[in-house]
Amino acid sequence: MNAVRKLALDAKGYSRMQIYEMEMIEMAQQMFRILMKQNMYNQERVMQLYDRLLYFPPNFTLEQSEFSPQRFKGNRGHVRGHENFPDVWGSKD
Repeated sequence: MNAVRKLALDAKGYSRMQIYEMEMIEMAQQMFRILMKQNMYNQERVMQLYDRLLYFPPNFTLEQSEFSPQRFKGNRGHVRGHENFPDVWGSKD
């Protein structure tokens, strides 16, 4: 999603979170199309990748986000695909 589209959605009254979710859905759809073209479609794997993308987006920093570490704490281990994902907050729970 480009900056112009984000600004247009912002002007229409969408929240930053709604715009972010739309962006993640678009990225997941693009990823799904690429996997389909490569005949690598595996629904479980696509869902794992999507879950990771949604909760730990590329280049993620707290400064860019409305979220705090506590936002993710409750989701770890309950969202498919996170079991083997590095603990970005460094806690031992």
